Amino acid sequence: MKEAWQREISELARLVAQRRFTQRQLAEETGIDQSQISRILAGRAVRYSKNIATLCAFAQGKRLQKSRNSIDKQRVEKAALDLWDGTPAHAVSIVKALQAIAQLDRGRSK
Repeated sequence: MKEAWQREISELARLVAQRRFTQRQLAEETGIDQSQISRILAGRAVRYSKNIATLCAFAQGKRLQKSRNSIDKQRVEKAALDLWDGTPAHAVSIVKALQAIAQLDRGRSK
């Protein structure tokens, strides 16, 4: 698992260099402290974090949604797309699974 997000950080660093973003620009656009950006791009992150996810989304040109709820939704969407085999039947199965999880979550928050 650690290798996967480390590859994501390497890709992030490549995109940042390719698009010629400065750390200051990234900080201004994402709201992430410049020192955190420096640490992440240098490969010194010890775990995957919402800051890494936000930077990756920004570097890939995705519209930033800074609320925690939006970031959580993006993670669920990415996970579902990673699981999906491309068939309509599989899409229906994934939707049903997500709906069941949402119902469980609603039950916990009551």
